[in-house]
Amino acid sequence: PPIDILEFETNYMIYISVPGASTKDIRLSFDYDRNALIVSGQISKYDRTLRSSIRVIERATGKFERYIPLPYSPRIDDTRIITNYTDGILAISIPKL
Repeated sequence: PPIDILEFETNYMIYISVPGASTKDIRLSFDYDRNALIVSGQISKYDRTLRSSIRVIERATGKFERYIPLPYSPRIDDTRIITNYTDGILAISIPKL
């Protein structure tokens, strides 16, 4: 999914467009060796009972994973990451140390 990354004095903000994903289907992890955030999950497909009604499908569905490397300087505080999911956009605030 597409992302935007903004850097502020005290934190990074990452916005990920994942319309159709449920919060229970989104996972965050951190790769300490590479100083990178990993966002993975799944966007559900249409129910099979609707198959005969489908005419056009353009939205992406299925599993996804984004590997987002962050600068080593300044270091980040991965223990205080804050997330918010609204209207299909996952917002992730990552504080700097």
